[in-house]
Amino acid sequence: MREYEQHDEEIDIPKGAGVPGFLEALKGVLGLPRVSDIRINAQGKITYTFFLRKGEVMNKLAVNFGEVMPYAIVRNGNIEEISNPSWSAIVACAQMMEAAARDHMYPVGFLGSQTSSFWEWYKEGLGSSPTSKDELFGYPFFFDAQLEEHALLLCTAYRRGGSITDTVKSYKVTVPQVRK
Repeated sequence: MREYEQHDEEIDIPKGAGVPGFLEALKGVLGLPRVSDIRINAQGKITYTFFLRKGEVMNKLAVNFGEVMPYAIVRNGNIEEISNPSWSAIVACAQMMEAAARDHMYPVGFLGSQTSSFWEWYKEGLGSSPTSKDELFGYPFFFDAQLEEHALLLCTAYRRGGSITDTVKSYKVTVPQVRK
C-alpha cells in the first residue's frame, strides 16, 4: 500500500481578474495530481487539497494572471485618446461614450487603476462620491494595477452586453490633477 501526503494550498485571485482569472487558476489546480477538494469563496480565494505519494516531488503551481487581467486584454485592441476632454468627469465620460457611439461600438465597462484618481475627480465635479466603485453609469468598473493612475478607459465591443474579454476598442481620457 502506498502512503500519501496531503497538501492544502490556496491561491488569491487578483482583483480585476474576474471570471477568466478564476478559470485560469482552476486549470492550474486541476493539472495537479490527485486533487480531492476545491473551494472557491466570494473574496477571490481558491483553496484546494491534493495528495502526493511519499517522496514525490511537488511542482509549484504557477498561474499566469497577466494574460487575463483587464489591461492585458484592452491593450491588445485599439486605444483612442479623447483629445481635449472636459474638466468635468461626468462630461468626459459622456465624451468617451459619444466617441464609441460614433464608431458604432457598445460599452462593456470602464477600466482604471486600483489607485485611480478618477474617483476624486468624479467627487469634485459632482460634489459627492458614488455609492459603489464597482460600477459607473450602470457599467462595471474594472481595476488593474498595471494601468497608470491618471488614465480612465471606456472598453467597448462590437455587440451589446459583451464582457471585458470582448473588448475591441477603448477610449481613454487622462484624469486631470484634482485641486486639493
